[in-house]
Amino acid sequence: MDFFFYQSIICENYKYRIPFLIDLCKNKTVLHVGCADWPIFNTHTNLHLILLKNNINIDGFDTNKETIDKMKTLDIFKDTKLYTTIPDKKYDVIIIPEVIEHINNVQDFLLQFSSILNENGIIYISGPNAFCQNNLEQINRNKNNVNRFFELVHPDHNCWYSPYTLQNTIKKCYDNKCDIIKTGMIEDNTQVYVLYRPKPF
Repeated sequence: MDFFFYQSIICENYKYRIPFLIDLCKNKTVLHVGCADWPIFNTHTNLHLILLKNNINIDGFDTNKETIDKMKTLDIFKDTKLYTTIPDKKYDVIIIPEVIEHINNVQDFLLQFSSILNENGIIYISGPNAFCQNNLEQINRNKNNVNRFFELVHPDHNCWYSPYTLQNTIKKCYDNKCDIIKTGMIEDNTQVYVLYRPKPF
């Protein structure tokens, strides 16, 4: 096999995302992109609410106006600002968990957040891991199917990522004008993540 196709990447893996994100966001101003968890909003599992309960200074942004409006009516979200358009303020940390796989134009999507990031601010992105055990088992489930492929996937997803391809996508979107801080797998290897800092264009 041609070694052109072998990619080696340093991975810093974490079992659970909640402690990782709490530590990342502690004592920082934070914007949570995709805070509404559309279409499966649930107050018991909502990441935005979990971070809020852990004293994270966090605003939420989501384009799903219906869910954001619903969240605004709930007293449990009274200590956070919720937006359906990108807020006109700066943040130390922007977290974009499990959103990128829904996006059609990834470059335009990512670049819009650079202008609201404080100097030395960082962005966290995660998405589903193409090579986690559950996803690899899909190949075995389909080995006897000739003309049909059954896939366990959110119906709105456009793609799967790996540690290499997520990092590579981010670098290309910024024309290599970003510093990759960490890349790895998280949440029992079911997600890949990249933590990075955009450079001024």
